[in-house]
Order: sequence, then C-alpha cells, then structure tokens
Amino acid sequence: MQKPELGSYMFVNATGKGANRWRDTLTYAGLAEAQNRGVQLQPQFSAINTDDPDLARFKAAGGKLLMYHGLADEYIPPQGSINYYKRVSARMGGTPAMSSFYRFHLVPGFTHSGRSEGAPNVPVPQPASGRDEMFAALQNWVEGAKAPATITLTSSDTSTSLPLCVYPARITYRGTGPVKSAASYACR
Repeated sequence: MQKPELGSYMFVNATGKGANRWRDTLTYAGLAEAQNRGVQLQPQFSAINTDDPDLARFKAAGGKLLMYHGLADEYIPPQGSINYYKRVSARMGGTPAMSSFYRFHLVPGFTHSGRSEGAPNVPVPQPASGRDEMFAALQNWVEGAKAPATITLTSSDTSTSLPLCVYPARITYRGTGPVKSAASYACR
C-alpha cells in the first residue's frame, strides 16, 4: 500500500488454509496487473472509477453530493473517504468553495452493513424505507435549496440518537446530558 495510513489494521485475508500468503508475494506491479486483467475481462469496470477529485463538471451541472462513511466500517477504512474529500477540497478551492455542492459526514459506530443494534444507523436511503434521514437531507438540498448541516440519526431500536457533523467538524460531547441523546452533542 503506497499510503499505509489509509489502510486498516484489519486488512487481512482470513479465509484459512494458507490463503493469506499473498501478503508475502503481492507487489504493486502484481496488483496493477490484476487490475488490468479485471478491466480486460469486464471493460465496463474501467468506467467506475470514483477516485477523480475533479468534480467541476458535476458542480457545473448543479449536482449535489452527500457522502457519508461509517467510522466502524470493518471492510472499507474511513481514511480513504477522508483522503478523497481532502483531495477534492484541494482541487476545488477548499472546504468553503465545496460547501455549495459537496457535504461529507462521518458516522460514529456505523459498520459496513450499518446493522449495529444500539448504534446510529443509516438506512438504505430510499423514500419508502421509513428511515430516510440521508435521502431526505439530499432531497431538501436539491429540491428546497436547504444544504444539510447537522443531520440527526436515530438507531433502529430508537435508543440512541446522534448528530452527524459536516466534515471536518467532529461530534463532541457537551459534558452534560444523556450520552445517547443528540441534544448532548455539538459539532466542533
């Protein structure tokens, strides 16, 4: 990995039977070759790159991007999304310039599948899901010109609510109040 700080300490292949020996033999050249083979087998794969920090055309077209990433994601480390946000920020003129079309939220306790009981849960963002905080925030931004700032999420069992802060602000406990209540936190 060229930037090990973007990786996760959990990045292992634990399938057993010695299948994790790839760590001893995989090189950057070998990984690049595997990527190229994948593109040759499925050419459409080359068009799904989500790593380009130049969002000028997206912004010019009136696009709005509401991105979130779970801090407890066990498969995709959040550092990658943070890195992408920072690269977009550098390319697009900084955080203030990006705020008109791009908002990023980190979700404490949110896993890859988002199914942790008692933790804030981002449901599948569909209007018919009954739990559509993220979709509603995006819809209000696109249709009502109300950019999302703090978005309050509630766990599926309703025992916990927490605010999602627009990055780079972080959720901070105020020092008083129930730790499972969004009202006890601020974005700083």
